[in-house]
Amino acid sequence: MAVGWWSTAGPAQTLAEEWNGQDWSVVPTPSGAGDQLDGVSCLTSHFCMAVGGGLIEQWNGTSWSMIGSPVSGANLLAISCESSALCMAVGSQNNQTLAEQWDGTGWSQLPTPSEGSQASFSGVSCPTATFCVAVGGAYGAPNGSPETYIADWTGASWNAVPSPDPGTSEGYPCAQRHACEDALYGVSCFSANACLAVGGPYQAIAESWDGSSWSVQPAPNPVNGDELSGVACTGPSSCLVVGNQTPRSTEQTLAESWDNGTWTILATPDPGNGPNGSLAGVACPAGSSCYGVGQYFRTTGMGGGPSQTLIVSTPRPGPPPTPLQVACTTGYWLDASDGGVFAFGNAKFYGSTGGTRLAKPIVGMAATPDGQGYWLTGSDGGIFTYGDARVLGGGGQTGIVDMVRSSDGGGYWMVNSAGQVASYGDAKNFGSAPSHLAAPVVGMAPTPDDGGYWLAAADGGIFAFGDARFWGSTGNIRLNRPIVGMATSPDGAGYWLVASDGGIFAFGDAKFYGSAGGMKLTQPVVGMAATRDGQGYWLVASDGGIFTYGDAQFCGSTGNIVLSKPIVGMAAT
Repeated sequence: MAVGWWSTAGPAQTLAEEWNGQDWSVVPTPSGAGDQLDGVSCLTSHFCMAVGGGLIEQWNGTSWSMIGSPVSGANLLAISCESSALCMAVGSQNNQTLAEQWDGTGWSQLPTPSEGSQASFSGVSCPTATFCVAVGGAYGAPNGSPETYIADWTGASWNAVPSPDPGTSEGYPCAQRHACEDALYGVSCFSANACLAVGGPYQAIAESWDGSSWSVQPAPNPVNGDELSGVACTGPSSCLVVGNQTPRSTEQTLAESWDNGTWTILATPDPGNGPNGSLAGVACPAGSSCYGVGQYFRTTGMGGGPSQTLIVSTPRPGPPPTPLQVACTTGYWLDASDGGVFAFGNAKFYGSTGGTRLAKPIVGMAATPDGQGYWLTGSDGGIFTYGDARVLGGGGQTGIVDMVRSSDGGGYWMVNSAGQVASYGDAKNFGSAPSHLAAPVVGMAPTPDDGGYWLAAADGGIFAFGDARFWGSTGNIRLNRPIVGMATSPDGAGYWLVASDGGIFAFGDAKFYGSAGGMKLTQPVVGMAATRDGQGYWLVASDGGIFTYGDAQFCGSTGNIVLSKPIVGMAAT
């Protein structure tokens, strides 16, 4: 997600653009006259926070909503979210530093140290819940010039930290024009012991944090008038920085990589009729690329003609990223059609058929009640067991599309696309769908007491058996995409249906927590799972991309892994 502002002839309006893995597209944002967004932080595809001036907006995966700063006269410039329960926004108020904290429910102002007659924060990075760094500038030098200013958050308070000023440390006399005008604009912390801050404005400035002190990392200055505005670190000493240089009174994009103390200037495009661009920010999400954002002018010369948004990309610096590891209190498995199993969070890997030549593809899985094992089933009803899962029967079927287990794990059901149900172990058979269905059955779910079950068809039609009650369906609704799965609320008094475009339909006491129906997906959604308390759910796409809603935690995905075969389903611990 990239944010900024736009204007034609009237006052500025907020702007947000979303990357879906293939294309950038404008996303509507609430805005008043003169509003703009200066910083954004995204934890997942459905949680972002953006700030600008006195404005704070939140993204839920489908739309932006305005929150607003609780501080009158706030000028917020940057934000960093460590989790959905901790975001830090920084800027200035009444010419002094400002920090505001999000605790998961609301924003509040935090005391910050003051410095000189004027001070402001321009960048912030929070690698942990108990460590954040904010950087900016302060007018406190004896000659009245601005100097770099850094403060850190300990989890309880903000405290000023000594920061060097390259203008003086590199030997330039302060009497020389602009020599001591130093300020920091951006910062990125890979950990609490590894940060890089960058700035300007008349020479490229870079300073690194090693856990105990800040030191200058002399950055190359291709021409006089360079400045660095944004930074993203992918390792303790691997960072990408962006900004601009100003040769012959024209702005030109600038990007540099910092790898183990060595700087390299990177080639950057300058669209338009000449070098008239600048880069303001950069991000390196999980994957192989980093994205820099800024603006350029259509005609030569600084400020020449109307400006246009500019987005560039480059490979990530440093070694390839390691798989995301998130401390989760829950977990889930994803299963592929070749029987490959991928475990995340507290879900353990007990084995798979990924290296086995199967007679028929895997179509579903179910976890044992204690989460210490799981079953995989093929389209022929063949059963593969791992961990403490036991074989209770199977095989000899055709067109199986799903399986679910009984509450004690002593049995399981299978259903085929014609709605015919097969039961094994202590799972009782309560009937099958009628013949001549309008649409094939795609999934099933049992009631909490194992006294019944529901079958869901691709058109959203619901068939209830035993003590399962009918709570509603989409059978009479024209769907954008077919239904591909279902999940039930803990008490069995409701259920969710999910479509391949990520659309969610909630019935009974199952609450709607959001959907991917308004997103441009890289691959279609193929299944879902509800959290144990029914206060959230996960959606999984065929590339293993995970979408979380409500209290469902993101514990990892295979969205950035090249799979041998597509993901076909998931099960939660």
